[in-house]
Amino acid sequence: MGASDCQLRLLGGITASGKTHWAIAWAKENYGEILCCDSVTCYQGLDVGSAKPDEQERAEIKHHGINLAKVSEIFGVGRYHDYARQVVDQAIERSVPLVAVGGSGFFMEGFLRPVVDGLEVSQTTRKKVDKWFEEEGLEGCLVRLEKINPSGLGSLDCQNQARVRRALERCMQSGKELVDIRREFDALPTPYAECSKSMIWLDRENEDVERRIERRTEKMLGNGMIEETQEALSQGMSQHPSLTNAVGYREVRLFLEGELNRAELKSAIAGATRKLVSKQRKWFRNRFPVGSRFLLKPEQEAPPKEIPWIAGT
Repeated sequence: MGASDCQLRLLGGITASGKTHWAIAWAKENYGEILCCDSVTCYQGLDVGSAKPDEQERAEIKHHGINLAKVSEIFGVGRYHDYARQVVDQAIERSVPLVAVGGSGFFMEGFLRPVVDGLEVSQTTRKKVDKWFEEEGLEGCLVRLEKINPSGLGSLDCQNQARVRRALERCMQSGKELVDIRREFDALPTPYAECSKSMIWLDRENEDVERRIERRTEKMLGNGMIEETQEALSQGMSQHPSLTNAVGYREVRLFLEGELNRAELKSAIAGATRKLVSKQRKWFRNRFPVGSRFLLKPEQEAPPKEIPWIAGT
C-alpha cells in the first residue's frame, strides 16, 4: 500500500470550536466518513457531556469511534488505535474519504507518532505498586525506582505521582531500565507512515470561546448531564478514574457528592473547560504543522468551500 492509496485528514480543534459541524460539512461534500478521535465519546452512555454527534448527524454521515466500550471498561489509546487502524484500512479498501476529528491530543497524537509500545502491566504488578505507594508514598516509590535504574531516571518528572508509579510498574514488568524502555520506544515505526496526512485545527478568539462554553454548559445541564452522570456512575464509571475526572463529569460528580452546590456547578464546568482549551491550544501548536491553525470569526460556523488543509508528516 503506497501513500497515494491513503489520504488521511486530521481535523482538530479546541472544545466548542465547531469541529463536528465542519467534519459533517466536509463529509457531505466529499461523500466521506468521520472517525471520532476522543477519549470520552468512545464510551456508551456519555452522550451529553461529551457533545457526541446526535442521532440525526450520525444518520446523515457514517461515524466511527462512538460507543465502543462500557463505562466500566478501560478503552485506552492503544485499543483506540487498534480500532482506528481497522477503520482506516477499510476506508482505503472501499475508496471512501475519511477525516479523523477531535480535540483529545493524546488520542490524536497516535496518528502522528507512537503512543504505546505493547508493554502490558499485569494486575499483580499494578497492585503491588499501589500497595507500596499507600505504605511508602511518592518518596518510597522513587527509592525503589532508583534502585532498579542505576543509569538514572532521565527526564522523568519525579514530582508527578502518576508518572512515577507508571514508570515503576513498567520497569518491574519488563525487567528493564527506563533508558532502555525509552530507547526501544523511540525506535518504533511512525504510525500510518504509508498515508499522506493533511491537517487543520480550529480556534476562536477568547471572548467568542467563553460565550460558546457558557452556552454549551447551559445546554448540557439542561439536556440531562446530571442524570447521565448518575447513571454512568451506577454502571461502573466510578471504577474508571480517567472518566470520573473528565471535564464536566468530574464537576457533576463533585456536585452529586455534595462538594459543589447547584449554583456553583455551571461555573465549575465552564472554568474547567476553559483550562482544557488552554491545554488543547498548546498541544496543537506543538504537534500540528505551522500554518494549520484556522481562526474562526464569531459568526462563522460553516467551513469555507475549500478547507485549507496543511500537509503534515
